[in-house]
Amino acid sequence: MRFSIIIPAKNEEQRIGVCLEHIARLDFPKDEFEVILGDNGSQDRTVEVFRSWSDRLLVSVVAKPGVNISAARNAGVLASRGKLLAFLDADCLPPPHWLKRGATLLEAPDAGIVGAHYRIPVNSTWVPRCWFDEEHPNGPGESSYVPAGSLLVSRLTFDRIGGFDEALQTNEDYDICQRAKAAGFPVGAYTELEVIHLGTPQTISSFYRKQKWHGLHVFRVFLQNLPSLYNASVVVFALYTLVSLLLLLSGTIVVALGKTSLVLWGSCALALCGPIFLAGRTAIKRRKPAIFVPLILLYFLYGVARASCILESMFNRIERHDRTLRRA
Repeated sequence: MRFSIIIPAKNEEQRIGVCLEHIARLDFPKDEFEVILGDNGSQDRTVEVFRSWSDRLLVSVVAKPGVNISAARNAGVLASRGKLLAFLDADCLPPPHWLKRGATLLEAPDAGIVGAHYRIPVNSTWVPRCWFDEEHPNGPGESSYVPAGSLLVSRLTFDRIGGFDEALQTNEDYDICQRAKAAGFPVGAYTELEVIHLGTPQTISSFYRKQKWHGLHVFRVFLQNLPSLYNASVVVFALYTLVSLLLLLSGTIVVALGKTSLVLWGSCALALCGPIFLAGRTAIKRRKPAIFVPLILLYFLYGVARASCILESMFNRIERHDRTLRRA
């Protein structure tokens, strides 16, 4: 078996069929790849829909209920037979040449991890159109990381890196890419490996929820790799936002007590300075001044979402420490 496609999923009944339809269209011999579903305890018809493709694709299911998505991916690898591994999410649609181009890149002498950052759906709203760079999502060659929804690697390299960290629910793709780099393996993003991400947030509320979910373990990865400062820029911006919000709260209390409003106005300015700077830099880089104002809002929400994750992480650590002390 040349390739194993690993798809972690939970309650993806509405999307898994479309994903498999695109896999069936791959310009790659059907007898040279298998598709493995790492099912994380689906309560809908995800597994049933997946198995209904057994007459068109070589499919199998690994049941891993109640685990992190990284563990579901690792379980798929353990059950696989391919010399090459292709990780795909159930809400991602690969292009026809996905495996063919991936095989060419992975069979090069200096291969490591290859993949691509997502393409947004064609009918997307202003939220993803402003947040994501539609024209240049992937510069050819070296990248800091590639998302696990389109990540390809040889089994040998995957085993040498140690697989996905099963303690991580999110940020596991960034973590494995950084460990690959530390081990001497390159990480490359390639336009030819771009998949369409159907799960791209299309509204303000879904954008905030997605950023909060993605940030769950960003702080943990940062603390686990302090000498390397993984996720440092994200953590710094989150802490900056957290301080700004605390000052904003303090300023509001001061005004409520009938005192000067200077602290309130100063904290408002501080809270907006970061988003304004990042929005301006992004708009200039993309040469799209029209996205400047919408990006201010999105960067602010991004900072708030990531700041809330840091607070939750700190509270969880304190709670675990208290439980340990009570047991002692």
